[in-house]
Order: sequence, then structure tokens, then C-alpha cells
Amino acid sequence: MRKKDRLKEITKLLNEVKITKQEEFVIYLKQRGILVTQATVSRDISELGLIKISDGQGNFRYALPTTQEKAQLNAIFLHYKQSIVSIRQLDNQLYFQTIAGSAMALKRYLVENESFGVFAMIADDDGLFVVLETVQLANKYKEKFTQEA
Repeated sequence: MRKKDRLKEITKLLNEVKITKQEEFVIYLKQRGILVTQATVSRDISELGLIKISDGQGNFRYALPTTQEKAQLNAIFLHYKQSIVSIRQLDNQLYFQTIAGSAMALKRYLVENESFGVFAMIADDDGLFVVLETVQLANKYKEKFTQEA
């Protein structure tokens, strides 16, 4: 199945069932004859820009962001991007030097919004060390956080 068609199926699923974990996407897609791995689903979630929303009872589920939510996420991204003083790369590892007091907040942002391919993160007051699964992913992260707005 083509990626474009798989993304459409994921969008349909979001309208039909409440999905709380990536593994549930894998199960529901398999029921529709689409065999995917959790890693593929993770990439698809990132590409679609899915967010987790509250169901009002303390549970969270995946959803497509509204235009307003997309704008808010972009504003939040720009805020965290501005806290970065420099980025150093060694193979699949990145070190973000941040304004004092910003590294933990940047880590939280990455965990909640940009965690695809992240193996581990360690933060202190003004630095964030990120290990990614591949050098290619490290290159993409570095590019995303260094490109002009």
C-alpha cells in the first residue's frame, strides 16, 4: 500500500475509533489488511501532525489538530527554537546549548511533540543531550532547529 493511502486510512480511523497508543493503530490497520510496524506508524503520526487530546475523563487519544492548534504548535516550536544558543552534532548525537533555565523545557517539548527516532535525552539547566536512532535523523533534527523561520 502506498504511503498516501495509508495516511488516509489512519485519518479515517481517527474518525471511527478512539486510539490512545501507537500499537492500536498497528492493530486496527492490520484488521484492514494493512501490515505496518509501530515505527512506520510513528513516522505517519509525525507526518500527519497528530496530537493527543483529552476525552474529558482523564484519558488522552490521538486526533488531527485544528488550524488553531497547528498555529499554537508552530508558535510553541518557535519559542523553544529561540531558546537554543547552538547545536553541536557527533554522528547520531546532538547537544543543544540553551539559554540558562531552558533545557528542561526544550526536553519536555521534544518528548511531547518531536520524539520520533529519539533514543534518549539528558537535560540540565542550559544543555540538552539527545541521542537519535540514526545519523540521518540527527541531521534532520539539527536542520529543523537551525533553519530560518
